[in-house]
Amino acid sequence: MFKYSICVLCLTLTSCSSHLAMLQRDKYDTSIAIDEMRMELSDVKHTLSNTQVEMQILEEKVRTQDVSLQKNKNQSSAVSLPEQKLAVIEKKISQIEKMQDKLSSELKQLGTHANHTTSSLTQYQVRITELESELSSQTKMLQELSELKGTLRSITHAIKGQTTSPSTYKVKAGDSLEKISRIHNTSVESLKKANNLSSTKIVIGQDIRIPSGDI
Repeated sequence: MFKYSICVLCLTLTSCSSHLAMLQRDKYDTSIAIDEMRMELSDVKHTLSNTQVEMQILEEKVRTQDVSLQKNKNQSSAVSLPEQKLAVIEKKISQIEKMQDKLSSELKQLGTHANHTTSSLTQYQVRITELESELSSQTKMLQELSELKGTLRSITHAIKGQTTSPSTYKVKAGDSLEKISRIHNTSVESLKKANNLSSTKIVIGQDIRIPSGDI
């Protein structure tokens, strides 16, 4: 029984030793794997550092290129400025030419309109001449009517003269209505009424009608 126990114990120790050896071997393998991972991580850090340096170099190159491009752009702008001015001048010339074409067209239209206007003006002048002729005829007729009116008035006065036979007196210097009324045996009011006078004022050379009924 004691021998059996010893054998079991030996088997157990052997098994534990084997298991311990396996654990140690696994630990060694894990340590190696960790060391490899550390080396790889170091390599990655080194690669990252190199990449950052390269990035900085590239950024510096890009910055230098931007400065160079800006200078070239400024130089290009300075060179293209006369060309821009020339383009502006050519544009203005084109606008002026278009304006001239428009003015020429308007002048042609005005010329055509002027011809029509000249024709219309000629017709207006003819019509004005006709109207002037008609006006002259009407003026002449008016003068004839005025003369006829004067003749009729004279005839009327003559007829009235035959009825009342009034006489006239030409005013001389120093005359007055009172003096004339005394000379012709009439009154001042009768003289004023016969001559349609509103006052006793008379002038030299004026014809004063003497009422026949008061002579």
